[in-house]
Amino acid sequence: MEEKYWKYIDFVGHMSNMKDDTEKLLKRVGAWEKYGQTGWGPYRNESIVQGSSPSSSSGSSTQSHATGSSNKIHQWYNPEKERLVEKFYANDYKNELFNFKIVNLTQPVIDGKVLKSSDTIYRRDDWDAAPIVVEKYKLIFFTLPYIAATKWKQSFRRMEQLDDWKDIGGPKGLPHDPERNGLKYLYDFPLKQAEDMMTNPEWTKAIFVRSPKDRFLSIFYHMSRNREHVENRCCPHRPGCSSALDDMPSFIELMQMCFSINWAPFSERFDKRWWSYINFIGKIEDIHIDSEKLLSKIGAWELIGENGWGSDGKEPIFIKDENAFASVHDSLGRYSPTADKLLDAFYKADYENEYLNFTSKKVYVMEH
Repeated sequence: MEEKYWKYIDFVGHMSNMKDDTEKLLKRVGAWEKYGQTGWGPYRNESIVQGSSPSSSSGSSTQSHATGSSNKIHQWYNPEKERLVEKFYANDYKNELFNFKIVNLTQPVIDGKVLKSSDTIYRRDDWDAAPIVVEKYKLIFFTLPYIAATKWKQSFRRMEQLDDWKDIGGPKGLPHDPERNGLKYLYDFPLKQAEDMMTNPEWTKAIFVRSPKDRFLSIFYHMSRNREHVENRCCPHRPGCSSALDDMPSFIELMQMCFSINWAPFSERFDKRWWSYINFIGKIEDIHIDSEKLLSKIGAWELIGENGWGSDGKEPIFIKDENAFASVHDSLGRYSPTADKLLDAFYKADYENEYLNFTSKKVYVMEH
């Protein structure tokens, strides 16, 4: 608009702070409770902007991952183009009302001695790539699908005192969607700080694992009932590869050609240089014991793990549950010596990983 009108503008919101500024504006005009606080989203139970602002009582996510464009900036944006943009928008930068600050986006990120900006554990491109960080307890936790990930993320949301920590699914995709679950990930910290946390022995770096063959049998059970995931992951442009699930050895061969964090060896969860910094490795087979060990280690057992779980809210976070292995038992009927041999090769690195300490190559439930 013409410059003479700017002095009459008495509210300027910023897209980078949209959640807060939208709420501020609507409260200012007395319209927040009636028109902004709820009634939006597919279930009409969200606010006008997805998630909640940091000041809202719900304590929902304050992360701003609206787009992934900023993560791709270095693919096409260079210093020369950046100077042209600054020149083109010079008047906007000068406008005090906007309060824009020139930030050099093309300045290269300086890698640390151990952590690199390209490391999987520092990337946003997969829900379970970067670990979750709970600063209060100095905990860095590496989640994995089908390794009690849902309940662990619930516990971390409980640590962050989020009112809806028990919620699963819904429009926010809780507790898994990093954009909406209110949790912090390693990439939310400057690289140098993230490296310090990862290499500092005072921080607990934890991961839970499972006997490789039992893990496969559980995954085979779930993928057989969710073939769409296999199609989307392994053959999005030529559907049909999920037919490999009709035969267990065929599916293992597909796994060899198609990477998915769901079935990739634990040894590929992150670069091998990080294993020496992992100071807590729990086993899913003993999760009722190891979960208490971990939460006690970080000082969170009594508050987070000891009770508040189960249908009556009186159970600990994990209990010994024979039904937990039902998916493995279900898949055993299709297990064969051929599949067993193929899995020996596929998970070879896991069996040889000194930190994982898998002492047997047999299916766990067949030995216990």
